Amino acid sequence: MYKIFVNDNPLIIVNKLTDANDFRHLEVCEVYSIDTLESTYQQFASRPGRPGLVLYYNGNTDTLFDAFKALFLNLEAAGGLVKNINNEWLFIYRFGHWDLPKGNIEENETPAQAALREVTEETGISGQYITNELPHTYHTYLFKNHKVLKHTYWYSMFYQGNEFLKPQTDENIERAVWLGKTAVENIMPEVYASLRPTITDVLKLNSGR
Repeated sequence: MYKIFVNDNPLIIVNKLTDANDFRHLEVCEVYSIDTLESTYQQFASRPGRPGLVLYYNGNTDTLFDAFKALFLNLEAAGGLVKNINNEWLFIYRFGHWDLPKGNIEENETPAQAALREVTEETGISGQYITNELPHTYHTYLFKNHKVLKHTYWYSMFYQGNEFLKPQTDENIERAVWLGKTAVENIMPEVYASLRPTITDVLKLNSGR
């Protein structure tokens, strides 16, 4: 199964109808030919109010996903959900959304290295370290008339320092803040939909600490 967020709405690729039945609350569509995939995507992307779309394909799911990727310029990024010694979580505010620090992976850089670097560049802290790998996310957007599919690697991190946060303003980051569990729950409607399940799961795992 693959889940791609389009305008903050999920497009889910599965390989048979029985899998699609797990998503009865969403619109379900069978893909008879991968040649129709682009028009199906365009119809979905042009109607942002739809709750979500499940595409099922009686074949190899990877084949359908590879065909989907071929419609886009593909980029890879990495970022982190950082916790400090006060049980607070590091968030940035950019483009009207609360987000986690992240950025594109550079040449000859591993996703983990990119995630650590981007956290430092976007928030000003250093010395954080990775504690766990989190689920990857996919989302699409338009950039200079190009359709982009971004694959983001996410990591759970821990930070023991007390440096002042310095949002990277030249990357349009307006704020970088530490938020406690209640504050994170309050801002969740302004967090990108692709990140909400991961953040919620991590908060639940840490609620007893």
